[in-house]
Amino acid sequence: MRDSNAKNHPGVFDTEPPTNLDPSDTDLVDLYDCGSCVYLGRLNASIVSDLISATSDMPDQGPNDIFVIEETLEPPLMPEAVELKAFLREHFDTRGYAILRWFPAQKSK
Repeated sequence: MRDSNAKNHPGVFDTEPPTNLDPSDTDLVDLYDCGSCVYLGRLNASIVSDLISATSDMPDQGPNDIFVIEETLEPPLMPEAVELKAFLREHFDTRGYAILRWFPAQKSK
């Protein structure tokens, strides 16, 4: 699956992800689950920035490839994560967790 998705999404699963949202010229990011090599969709970068901030004190978390379970998106960690929870609902229902990897939104999606 990784090889197939690497072909369909060049640079996403076969290179190191970015670590800083700031230099992007768009307010959107493309979000993937790098654990299952699945494209999840497009989100506002500020939502991902909030997630990065909320999980930055957790062991082994970085600014990308963020391990998330549904409970991560609950208060007090992320009290305003309604949009992110709705976005990930179907993925959580089938998998239970995600290793979120973001990239600045590509115009071709």
